[in-house]
Amino acid sequence: LNVTHPAEITYDPDAQDVCSVADNNCGNGEITYSIIEGSECATIDSNTGKVTTEKAGTIKVQIDKAGDDGYNAATPYVATIVINKAAQKDFAFADKDPDDVTYNDNNNKFFNVVSGGQGTGTITYAFKDAESEEIADIDATTGEITINVAGTINVIATKAGDDCYNSITAEYSLTVKK
Repeated sequence: LNVTHPAEITYDPDAQDVCSVADNNCGNGEITYSIIEGSECATIDSNTGKVTTEKAGTIKVQIDKAGDDGYNAATPYVATIVINKAAQKDFAFADKDPDDVTYNDNNNKFFNVVSGGQGTGTITYAFKDAESEEIADIDATTGEITINVAGTINVIATKAGDDCYNSITAEYSLTVKK
């Protein structure tokens, strides 16, 4: 068997063709595919060889060709393939560039919701710099800001990575006027 395959692929919930087999016209034996290591990371269609990734990790795909009346079975081929985490997309604050606020507006509270991303990781909020910490306090879970004095606040939200996706961040700045 002459097999070509990538050394690495990226997590994708849709099935992917990863192994191309040229059998050199050596009989009509059936070609089958199986995962012999890393079955927690992916599944494979035994007839087509299409891989459906479940999470990042390493898999070993064995490709077999059965014998027929004229040919013996081919020596099995094992392909080692690394599944990398995918990048999350579309993670953003509802208001990417909020209007300035005035100290004492809304009882000195400000909230800007973040959403998106594809993973299951937890979202946390923080200030991007030490100066922001002198101006306000932030709830790391909800992102609600309590304003203490006038100034500019730089907020960053992080959605943690998981078994399939890398972490992602979104940012915004808010100016608090006197």
